[in-house]
Amino acid sequence: MMTIIYIFSGILLVRVIYRAFFTELKTATDYHQRAMNYEIYFQNRSKAIKLLEQAIEKPEFTRTEKGSFDLKIGILYYKMKKLNKAKEHFDKILDFVRKDNFKYMKDISAIVLTYYELGEKDTARKIYHWLRAKEKFDPDFDKLDYLADLGVTCIYFN
Repeated sequence: MMTIIYIFSGILLVRVIYRAFFTELKTATDYHQRAMNYEIYFQNRSKAIKLLEQAIEKPEFTRTEKGSFDLKIGILYYKMKKLNKAKEHFDKILDFVRKDNFKYMKDISAIVLTYYELGEKDTARKIYHWLRAKEKFDPDFDKLDYLADLGVTCIYFN
């Protein structure tokens, strides 16, 4: 009986690994998922960035999908403490961040923090308020309230 369990577990593990890293990438979601797998399972943010940069070059993706890749690349660079590289990617999507509605994501604060840590406090404040205004679309944006406690919005009172 234990042999059957081991065999089943092995087959399941091979299937999960295959789906996570070897299936053909077709959609934007596929690219995001694969990049997340590289980050989570191997802590390989560089590989995730390279994959998303390849996705940006594909003509079949829309402007919004390419913006989502730039957003994720910026977040990954922020996590790597490469703020200038993060800013390069965030600069490309500022118009999207300001105008479009999208769902809250846990690491979205990286945009505000990148500009703030680079000394661009006015830009950081603007982005913070753009994101907080999205609470009408997705109430989870209120989770960014902690940025006010960190002093990001103190410049609001200058």
